[in-house]
Amino acid sequence: MSGMSLIVKTVTRIFWPILLLLAFYVSIFGHITPGGGFPGGIIFAGACILSALSYGLIKDGKIEYPFIKDITSKSAVIIIIAVFVKTWKTLFGLPIPYGTPGDLFSAGAIPLVNVAVGLIIGFGLTIPFYAIISSTKKPEGDVH
Repeated sequence: MSGMSLIVKTVTRIFWPILLLLAFYVSIFGHITPGGGFPGGIIFAGACILSALSYGLIKDGKIEYPFIKDITSKSAVIIIIAVFVKTWKTLFGLPIPYGTPGDLFSAGAIPLVNVAVGLIIGFGLTIPFYAIISSTKKPEGDVH
């Protein structure tokens, strides 16, 4: 049985979805409330690191995480597309509709960009953690 005790795993199983929901909420409502992509990404990274520590996601001395790199690159593409569309609209004088202040979609593509930034920050902080965990070896004669 890898990972930490049953109590830590149970608390992680309870709080992990709540942390993911909080990260999504902070990211998507960043233009209305204090928050945005960076703090949402920090919360998301904390949830990923919490699950890795509590469940011991190391297999054969290393952690496999190719999907993280894929999601990070796709999030960067979302940001580039949003900036390109905004620039295209501005350069060619296309009307940019303004929403009702306080509504979720009052900021155009900003909520989508905040979620993409949150994913980039979250996985960008999780990848080095996984790399450090993967590179460490258990000392010989460890009784735990």
